Amino acid sequence: MRPLNVALVARCDLPVGDQRRRSRPGLAPSRRPGPGSDLHVSREYEPGDDPRRIDWNASARSTSLQVRTTTAEVALDVHLCPSPSPSMRFGTSGRKHETGAEALRFVAAVAARRNEQVFFHGSPGRPVRLPARRGLGVLEGLLATPPEWSSDGDLLALLAGLGPARGPSLVVATIDVATSERELAALRLLATTRDVLAVLVLDPAEIELPEAGRLRLGPPSPGAGVLVDTSNAKVRAVYRERVDAHLAGVRRLCRAPGMDLVEVRTDRDVEGMLVAQLPRRR
Repeated sequence: MRPLNVALVARCDLPVGDQRRRSRPGLAPSRRPGPGSDLHVSREYEPGDDPRRIDWNASARSTSLQVRTTTAEVALDVHLCPSPSPSMRFGTSGRKHETGAEALRFVAAVAARRNEQVFFHGSPGRPVRLPARRGLGVLEGLLATPPEWSSDGDLLALLAGLGPARGPSLVVATIDVATSERELAALRLLATTRDVLAVLVLDPAEIELPEAGRLRLGPPSPGAGVLVDTSNAKVRAVYRERVDAHLAGVRRLCRAPGMDLVEVRTDRDVEGMLVAQLPRRR
C-alpha cells in the first residue's frame, strides 16, 4: 500500500449530516446549542450566563446585552466495512479489494484527524477498535489481509454485526458492480439511523469489455459464467450499454437521504479521486 498523502487528508472532511443526537464531545456538528467553536446564535443576556460569552459587537447593535451561543460538537463513530464479495478479487490495473482498502484507509485518516473513533469490521460481529495513536498502522495491517472469500460473501452479515448505534456514526462500506440489490437496500435502511458512505470500486475492464477474443464472464467460480466473443463490436457495445444502465441504478440507490457515494477505480489515483468527491474541510 502506497504511503498516505497527509496533505490531501488535511483537505477533506467526512460526509456527515444531522443525525448527531448525543452529548459525547467531538467534532461532528449538530444543530443544537452546546460546547463548540461555531456560532449558533446570539441571544439576550440572562442572569448566570458566562460573562466571557458576551458578544460586544452584537450588544453594540442592540438595546440589550447579547451573549454568543455555539453549535454543539459531538463525537462520531466511524465503521469501516470492506466487501467480502469474491468479485473484489478481480482487477486489471490492480485488485479491487486493494483499491477499496486504500479508500478505507484514506477515510480513516480523515476521521483520525478529527479525533473520531474508528472501528474495522473484517468479520461479522467482531469489530476491531483502532487505537488513537497507532490506528492507521493497525488498520494497514488489517487491510493487508483480504477477507475470507466465499461464493455467497456479501455485506449483509457485516452490516447485521454492527449492532445498535451508540450515538452518531458513519458506516463506510466498499461495493462494486456485483453488489446485490439486497445489500444496497440494507445500506439504505442503515442510512435511516446513521450516515452511510458507499465506496464504489470499479475496474476499467468491467466498464468496457477489452477486445480480447473469447472471455468467460460471470462469478469467479470454476466453470461458472458464459463465454463471450469480445472481438465482436456489437457485443461490446451492448455490454457497455447494460453496464451503464446498471451503474446508473446503483448510483440512484446510493443517493438516499443520509447516504453518500464516492467512486474509485483501479486504474486511477485513489486519493485524488476521493479529494475531488469528499467534502472540503471547514
